[in-house]
Amino acid sequence: MNRRVVLILIAAFVATRIANVWLAFTPPHLGGAYGDLLKYETWATAIVDDNRGAYGEVAIEYPPGVLPFIAAARLLPLGSAYAHHFIWLMAVLDIAGFAGVMMLARRWGSSLGAWTWIAGGLLLGPIIYLRLDLIPAVATVWALQRASAARWGQAGGWLGFGALAKVYPGFLILLALPAAPTPRRFLAGAGVAAALLLLPLVAVGSGDDLVRDVVGYHTARGIQVESTWGFLLLTASRFGYSMSPNFQFGANEIVSALSPLLKTFGSVLSLGALAAGWWIVRRHVARGETPLVAAAMFGTLALLMFFGTVFSPQFAVWLVALGAAALAHPLTRRLRWAVLTVVLIAPLTQIVFYVAIGDILAPFYEGGTEAGAPLKLALLGVRNFIVLGAGIATLTALAGRRRAPESNSLP
Repeated sequence: MNRRVVLILIAAFVATRIANVWLAFTPPHLGGAYGDLLKYETWATAIVDDNRGAYGEVAIEYPPGVLPFIAAARLLPLGSAYAHHFIWLMAVLDIAGFAGVMMLARRWGSSLGAWTWIAGGLLLGPIIYLRLDLIPAVATVWALQRASAARWGQAGGWLGFGALAKVYPGFLILLALPAAPTPRRFLAGAGVAAALLLLPLVAVGSGDDLVRDVVGYHTARGIQVESTWGFLLLTASRFGYSMSPNFQFGANEIVSALSPLLKTFGSVLSLGALAAGWWIVRRHVARGETPLVAAAMFGTLALLMFFGTVFSPQFAVWLVALGAAALAHPLTRRLRWAVLTVVLIAPLTQIVFYVAIGDILAPFYEGGTEAGAPLKLALLGVRNFIVLGAGIATLTALAGRRRAPESNSLP
């Protein structure tokens, strides 16, 4: 990229992020995030001010990779409100993600990835500054950046850290393994990062509490209304099927006779999607082909999100990060268009979260028995099936290519 393109990209990033920060500070968005931010503040106060132990003395539902960020927001000397500290901290993390994508673009030669990070973050909206999901998203960008420089041990470390912030980067470790030129070093990096976060908790006797808080919490979750299965059940309610939403685990989940079966079905299909992604990397991506590893991660994660039983709006930033990383390379036209669907997924997700879902659920909370706003319900389904299409299109494009000779990384 020449200097002029770099300056334009930086200016666009700054302008869009000023807008996102401003929107994050506005009452409607802060109000929508109130429950989550209050939890983070409660945990931070207990750990930082009261010197109480995470998990052992304070029940926390997320792995330990997020704890430094939750605590740091308590310590920042910017204003007085914890929510404001947290927004500024996530804005700094956004800069780190943009820097990682720019470094990939400089190495691989395409500015499209940087534009994807800029557009995806703006189109998804301020939710990325009001939740924790930017942490693992940025970790995946830096994992791919390190892999692009043939530093696979460091790449493993970033993914290991990401997996202990939110679980999904752990699945990406499995996908990257067949393409790692130094698989032992890659796994060692992931193991070291995990050990640095877990061993202090084990040493103070909080290991069992960690498993109880994190694994117990998330395995108990049901079917979120914005998931594919939630969409299908909401649609079924319009044809007389008996179901109702219930606010639990910080989200609206669907209570119905079919929910346990669909949860199991979703888990089985998710495992199948992960296996398919691994097989495609193993068969069609040579060792060191990092841009194609990024594309495979994007495609597989899209399928995992489609089949999963929880699809919170901020999860879309995971796809933005992997899509931006992959598009920093001039991929084939077929792959490029498949991954670019992320810039459609992002705004649809924002619309579903802020505009559609409330009207879809309103009749239930007013004593009704079926989902409302049929056009908005259809929009939820369109969003989810575009995610499915993105996953299928990306993986089939990879499966249709001829595997290149082994290399350390693509230039």
